[in-house]
Amino acid sequence: MRRLLWLICSIWEYVYKTLIRARFLPNSRQKLLKVAYRKFKREDKTVGDVVLTKGDIIAELHLSNTSLSRYAEHRSPEWALYKDLLAEFRLLSSLLKEDPRPIKALTGITILAPPAARLGFQVEEIPPGLWAWLNYFWLRFLRIAFSPRKDGKVNALAADRNPVEIWMSAEDFTEKF
Repeated sequence: MRRLLWLICSIWEYVYKTLIRARFLPNSRQKLLKVAYRKFKREDKTVGDVVLTKGDIIAELHLSNTSLSRYAEHRSPEWALYKDLLAEFRLLSSLLKEDPRPIKALTGITILAPPAARLGFQVEEIPPGLWAWLNYFWLRFLRIAFSPRKDGKVNALAADRNPVEIWMSAEDFTEKF
């Protein structure tokens, strides 16, 4: 069951991230983080000290879920993933400083709200509705399919966490990382 779920999620991840043009960071050793640059399309939003308006360029962050399997052999897969993600953030920070596009903010969706908040991201609940429901089930499937845990404890992996949006201004991100 878990292998079938892994296959389905892997195929969908490839299709979706190709459609939105999410790319690995240039010169990344970890190949863990993909970024899709897009225009902000919502009502004005305050992220840190920055006000986003329609048309502003934002960087949408996506973990490469298929890359998570390499952490299965680590004694502490969560710690190894955290260290590699910080390295990816430092690389992204240096790329943002050199990018001629006026990128205003970074965003993503995660079920890992506490670690995201500790890293300095602004965490916001996704309003109830179809989008929240779809994210809840998709992230739950991803957690089961790509978890580095080999003990098969699917119930522990499917903990009831709601997805949240994370935001950070590009200025704050480049200062922090």
